[in-house]
Amino acid sequence: MKTTTRPNPEAASLQDILTRLNDSIDGFRLAADFSTDSAFIRLCERSAETREAMVEELAAVIAECGMEPSLEGSREASVHRAWIRFVCQVHPQFRKRLRAECERGEKEFQRTLEGRNRPAARSERTGNMLSDLSAHVATTLSALRRVETASRTKAQPHYAAAA
Repeated sequence: MKTTTRPNPEAASLQDILTRLNDSIDGFRLAADFSTDSAFIRLCERSAETREAMVEELAAVIAECGMEPSLEGSREASVHRAWIRFVCQVHPQFRKRLRAECERGEKEFQRTLEGRNRPAARSERTGNMLSDLSAHVATTLSALRRVETASRTKAQPHYAAAA
């Protein structure tokens, strides 16, 4: 009698997170390529690099759950990045919207992590990894807001009051 092993039920949930993780890496790389704000570029590059290190660990956990991990991003995100690339080339003023697009993506990633964290955190390793990823997303979201605030402050010169 032939027995087949079924993947652990958390594998599909973790694969969804891995897909979003890869999408976010590609999104941050794209934003860094099109931005002219050095602080924002550094933030995007750091975030992408940090997440790249997380990809291997998450893929290993998925494999341990009995599922072949896919290191591809989603079609939807790929189409969205193509749209952003096109709009940035045609309308350079759109580059100012890149921070807002990154923030929107981070909020969506945060919702995904919150929705998947409870069922997927059955092992200590998985729970720790998802907690680290959630903390990183929250930190990145906060940093994006700080960069946005700083860019607005730079755009509005402060004049000394007339004496």
